[in-house]
Amino acid sequence: MSTSGFGPQDTIPPTDVKVTDVTEQETDPRKRAQLEALGQKDAGWFGNIWSHFWAAVYDGVGYLLSQFASALDEVLAFVGKFFLLGQGEKNASFYDLSATILEDLTGVKVDADALKQSAFGSGRLAAMQTFGGENQRPAISKPAMPRQRKGSSDSS
Repeated sequence: MSTSGFGPQDTIPPTDVKVTDVTEQETDPRKRAQLEALGQKDAGWFGNIWSHFWAAVYDGVGYLLSQFASALDEVLAFVGKFFLLGQGEKNASFYDLSATILEDLTGVKVDADALKQSAFGSGRLAAMQTFGGENQRPAISKPAMPRQRKGSSDSS
């Protein structure tokens, strides 16, 4: 007979049980509780409870964070409306201020009336293009590029 540990004899319970040992453990409450605790520990239910508990906590915290982020998005979207109103974009003075600031920063004359006409005539994109975007007549007069002298070159 093989004793490799993989045969059907390994699944058969032992047949030499002493009845007095079994009855002692069943009648003694301490022994019974000790054996029951060992059985529960071997079953793994305690670790299973904790794994389910922490998984539920993780899911709950994730849900709370997503709800908080959603509420924060709503608040910021509401506040964003005030930022838009605070820009004064629909006010003619906004384009006077923009022209003045750009003229001060660049030192180039900016036509504020052209900005106003494009903004109120065609909208924000047209005003941005007039302000200096591509494919439009800019409101900024471009300074003349300095001419190079004949015979001089930039490459050394």
